[in-house]
Amino acid sequence: MQEPAYWSTPAPPTAVGVDIGATNTKLVLVDQAGTVRSRAVIPTPPSDDPRRMLGQISDAVLSFRAEAEAGGHAVVGVGLATPQFTDGPDWRQRHANNMPGLEGYPIRPQLSEALGTPLAIVYDSGAAAIAEKVFGRGRAVNRLLTMSIGTGISMGAVTEDGFVDFNWGGTGDSGQIIVDPEASLRCPCGGRGCLESVAAAPAIRRAGIEAIAGHEETSLARSYAATGTIDASDVVAAAASGDVVAHGIVMKAGRYIGIALASFVHMFRPELVVLCGGVAQAGELLLEPIRVALADFGSPWYLERLRGIEISAFPLDGAAIGSAALVLQPGLVRRVQSTAIEAAVERSR
Repeated sequence: MQEPAYWSTPAPPTAVGVDIGATNTKLVLVDQAGTVRSRAVIPTPPSDDPRRMLGQISDAVLSFRAEAEAGGHAVVGVGLATPQFTDGPDWRQRHANNMPGLEGYPIRPQLSEALGTPLAIVYDSGAAAIAEKVFGRGRAVNRLLTMSIGTGISMGAVTEDGFVDFNWGGTGDSGQIIVDPEASLRCPCGGRGCLESVAAAPAIRRAGIEAIAGHEETSLARSYAATGTIDASDVVAAAASGDVVAHGIVMKAGRYIGIALASFVHMFRPELVVLCGGVAQAGELLLEPIRVALADFGSPWYLERLRGIEISAFPLDGAAIGSAALVLQPGLVRRVQSTAIEAAVERSR
């Protein structure tokens, strides 16, 4: 029997995921299968005026949501991923190394008033781990470790018991594990010898500029002369094209990451490690030195239980997708030692 023309099927629920990064803010519209229906990227406003910054981000979210709804999507809420820790019911931002203006700022009241919708929030690396476990590479494993490598470095973990959350939304300041005790340069966290200070995108860029200043034979010098700057992606591209100096920079960063992962593998006993973020797009250039370092420093007992290291199924959108998943299916991901996200979602309904 043919349905009457006036009958309509309700649109399936979707959520907006927002990944607030130090450089860019990504917005995605995600359905319950984890499919990204639309996306947008805006420059992250300066954090020196937190109210103005959040106002601009809220405006972008409202515009993005309105466009989705005009296209027939039913948007049920907004998930947020941040590059710093979130403390308490008002979501005060803590240890905001790369966005210092947000330090101690309560972001929930302003966002809730502006967006008027159910909200969830999580540390960005935790969101990436959730996306990978629910929709990506980690669906077939019980124990998953993700490392996000971009402007900063952070980590997320999922075990048989659920998403690991024992420090303000995740596993703590994993990018601050010490891998180079002889380093002289201070990390943005104030420490010295941290993984983030020697292997994140700014460190790769800095190493490229130092090579140019030292008159090393590298194609990066031509790129710098043409544009007045380089970034980590330029170093990776040069390495992929056979530039020996750039290749050495990427290999060194990969080795530091592998050294850190050796410790984390011992701590979390993952079956799978997934690398996320912009630097991870170096792919095999980065994976090769990581595997070598793991073999050099890792315990064979743990390495035998590690199925492999892979690049994320969501290389650039994982944190946004994971934060949206918490709105769409707040009970889907159990949390170890915390129910902060579920409680926050319920409070905002």
